Amino acid sequence: IFLSLVVIFASTFSSVYVTAQGIAFVQLNLEQTIAKAKAEGKYVFIDVYTDWCGPCKMMSEQIFPLKELGDHFNPKYVSLQLNGEKNEDGKALVQKYKISAYPTFIILDGDGNMIHLFAGGVLSVAFIGKVEEAFNPELALGTLQKLYDSGDRSKKTMSAYIKAKINSYTGNVKPLLDKFVDSLKPEELICKECLFIFDDMTQLGTPRADFYVENLDKFRAAVGREKADTVLKKKFEAYYAGILGNQRVKNADEIKKVNDKLASLNLSKTDILTTYQITIK
Repeated sequence: IFLSLVVIFASTFSSVYVTAQGIAFVQLNLEQTIAKAKAEGKYVFIDVYTDWCGPCKMMSEQIFPLKELGDHFNPKYVSLQLNGEKNEDGKALVQKYKISAYPTFIILDGDGNMIHLFAGGVLSVAFIGKVEEAFNPELALGTLQKLYDSGDRSKKTMSAYIKAKINSYTGNVKPLLDKFVDSLKPEELICKECLFIFDDMTQLGTPRADFYVENLDKFRAAVGREKADTVLKKKFEAYYAGILGNQRVKNADEIKKVNDKLASLNLSKTDILTTYQITIK
């Protein structure tokens, strides 16, 4: 009887690799994992990693073993880890979704359809919230992809879709972004949905940055002063940091013009920028 119980327990857990009290990763191929999820009424969570990826190791060693993650993931997902360079299923997913950054996390439904995909580790239980974006139609890449493929080109859908594509690191989004911007009239760009265009996607001194500066008061009215000012503060900070890091030529006349432009904008909370200016001087 004892031997029979051992055999039963061994067969029960042979397909599952339990990370402490954390996420239980199955030892199955992708097809088997999807079938298991469908049979159990669960979703599929996939961690696509590589051997050389530091953040991948951090997630496996520090985040996945957390009890909070196990409590959340194990009842809801069948979880699978795939090496994107060595495992055949992993390589197939890299090719299918044009994965170029690791770790990349994929959430599938029980039929194997992609619900969401994003890249980059998260240093805490906040990873749960990042994965749960899969069930927010305004953030989930799979949902937004369907809307885009159906012909939806509204500002709300396009801005959300482009941002989700950026977070997925699955190809160059610049052509898509440029096409979106060109489809709008200048006044249509001054809105909360379009703020991301002028944020991390635009550098100081470019035409789009100049447009933002020229219409700063309108952006402040549309999205709030603090949020509008933060966009520009990050650009000036990047400019000054580039000079100190020898990534930009130290041109005194240019620096003075930038300093004068900053002073004219009357941005809020600029202590860090003042520190940069003093250091450069």
